[in-house]
Amino acid sequence: MTICLGILTSDGVVIAADTEESYGVMKVHQPKIMTFDNAAGACAIAGAGDADYIDALSIQLGEVFVRQPRASDQAVLSNVRKQLWTFYRDHVIPFASYPEGDRPSMTLLMGLRRRGVPALFVTGRSTLRPCKRFQAIGAGESLAKTLFLRLAGGRLDVRAAQILAVYILFAVKDSIDGCGKHSQVFTLHAESAPSALTQLTVQEINDLENLFRLWYAPSARAHWWEFVGQFVRMSGPTIETLTTPSADPKKASKAAPLIHRDPTHGR
Repeated sequence: MTICLGILTSDGVVIAADTEESYGVMKVHQPKIMTFDNAAGACAIAGAGDADYIDALSIQLGEVFVRQPRASDQAVLSNVRKQLWTFYRDHVIPFASYPEGDRPSMTLLMGLRRRGVPALFVTGRSTLRPCKRFQAIGAGESLAKTLFLRLAGGRLDVRAAQILAVYILFAVKDSIDGCGKHSQVFTLHAESAPSALTQLTVQEINDLENLFRLWYAPSARAHWWEFVGQFVRMSGPTIETLTTPSADPKKASKAAPLIHRDPTHGR
């Protein structure tokens, strides 16, 4: 099981994922985001589904990006789509007659930053389509989309998107069986940033998750202003749309219902 998400903003794109991977009843820590870069920019790819297939396809799509630093955006996307179709033709379609549980299945999120312009794409079997603002894949997709729609009321910058990504992963890992372990958050910055690709540190993510735990505590109402103060200091003034609590903390805790799913091999 997996939760991967992407948030597209005017000054970048954030790709985030949990790191829990299942092998039958065993759960292991496994990073799920691959990054690639060249002279034109960088890309980050995450996936949900059959782990071996995700890794193989991610490497192939990343290599398409890396090999073409001087190509136009249209040419790069065209070659990415060709490689996606070739992979499905060679490795997925031959299993089409198998029972559904035995057929390979995967969905990928792909964040790009080429010549300073960020973009977000998602695969649908052998197709690739652009995402306007937000996309989630994996077992936690529905909850992640619900949380994003509730919380991202205003225009987000990269810093707000990073914090929102950490919170959504935190809530999904707390509520969806099979999503868990640590969180990864990569950011592909727009042209004005000094670096095309950055990653939140483990300490930064842990600090945010500790604040969210304070929010979830039974005494959250008494600690609310302490939480808001720390939250705003960490995120800056652009985060105002994310600092409005539910009127009733009990209702806030019900926003992420527990859903049990049987563990399967993969992500």
